[in-house]
Amino acid sequence: MINRRRIAPLLLIVGFAVLPLVAQQQQADRVKEVGGKFLCMCNCGQILTQCNHVGCTMSASMLKELGVMVSRGDSEDKITQTFVQEFGTTVYAEPPKSGFSLVAWLMPVFYFWLAWRLLCFSS
Repeated sequence: MINRRRIAPLLLIVGFAVLPLVAQQQQADRVKEVGGKFLCMCNCGQILTQCNHVGCTMSASMLKELGVMVSRGDSEDKITQTFVQEFGTTVYAEPPKSGFSLVAWLMPVFYFWLAWRLLCFSS
């Protein structure tokens, strides 16, 4: 028969051993999620978390900085503001959907509409 007095401490020890691993994985997932919204600033044109540029020093330092901010519990907005202040708006992987950047999202729709109008009504 299983002795409950022996199993309870064992489960407690295993639980305390697993909790840091779960927290570490959650932090890594958040770094990957937030880092996917930025470009690597080594001018390779790749997403920060996917930069495989040989000899790139920017992605390592940017990911380290991002990891520190995530581990502190900084919000995504605060992280974004920090990166934009440091690197400018070119750090965005895609333009924000607000303000003047909204033009970048609307231009393809406008061009498609204009081409359709010219093709359909040109005759």
